[in-house]
Amino acid sequence: MKKDKLFEEENNLSIDEKIKKDQQKRMVHIILVLSLFSLVLLSLAAFMISQMISQKEEFREEGIKAYNASSYVEAENDFLKSLDEKQWFSENMDLDTKLYLASAYMRNGEFENASHVYAELQKSTNSYLKSYDLITMKGLADALLACQTGQDYTSYIEDLKKESERGNHTADLYLGTCYQQTGDEENMVTYYQKYLTENTSGAGSSYINYQLSSYYLAKKDFATAKTYIDAGLASGDQAYMDLIRFNEIVYYEGMLDFDTAFSKAESLTNDMPENDTYKNEYDFLYTRTHIDETPVHTEGDAAQ
Repeated sequence: MKKDKLFEEENNLSIDEKIKKDQQKRMVHIILVLSLFSLVLLSLAAFMISQMISQKEEFREEGIKAYNASSYVEAENDFLKSLDEKQWFSENMDLDTKLYLASAYMRNGEFENASHVYAELQKSTNSYLKSYDLITMKGLADALLACQTGQDYTSYIEDLKKESERGNHTADLYLGTCYQQTGDEENMVTYYQKYLTENTSGAGSSYINYQLSSYYLAKKDFATAKTYIDAGLASGDQAYMDLIRFNEIVYYEGMLDFDTAFSKAESLTNDMPENDTYKNEYDFLYTRTHIDETPVHTEGDAAQ
């Protein structure tokens, strides 16, 4: 009965009323569709925003700050937290963070961990890494690890010597590093210098120039030390650049040029303000270059 009544009412409607009613139905349908579409868009936007916002960059910045302060364990933890954060469009950032992480491992003597990170980076096809010699960097970590642990040390050294004799200069880097780790300074110098005849820049160069400049500074051979300091500064390899800059300060101190030493210390401290070693050096040099000329006792004190 109800259906018949409804059919009867619709038949009694005028054409204009029918058109108006159809328009209302279409409008309700459109509103429903638009509302559903808007809800889907808002949900999608919320999802995308959630995937693009994280604490990744915040943890990374904290890690860099700790790294610059030579707090390498803290830096490692922050870098790992950054890498654990999921965020879209962050591949290049993550690759750079991994480079920092590997460097932190190297600076903290965790060579096996550094080797693993470099091996992981080698698998990437991202063009961002093209300028990094990851093979040499991993090899340096492996050489340090082998000589640090002493595992198969003799065999490792002999294999490297054979490679060196074949003209493989990368083997010279690893040999010098092994000898440096085991305290054989004479052989360290021999193989490091041999390596530098063919590789004045790139991976490992800042490490070598730092070690050689430290060696000659300890011997008070300031002229030779300065050649390696200058080579390190010009190498472009940033891994140990702050230590080379510190050696430059030590060089100018040794030459009794405290004004230049202070200027260099001020620059290094400004770049790495959280590093206590560099700050202490700056404070020391400040006292040598900013002498307080105010007399301790005045004429009035003497009269009394």
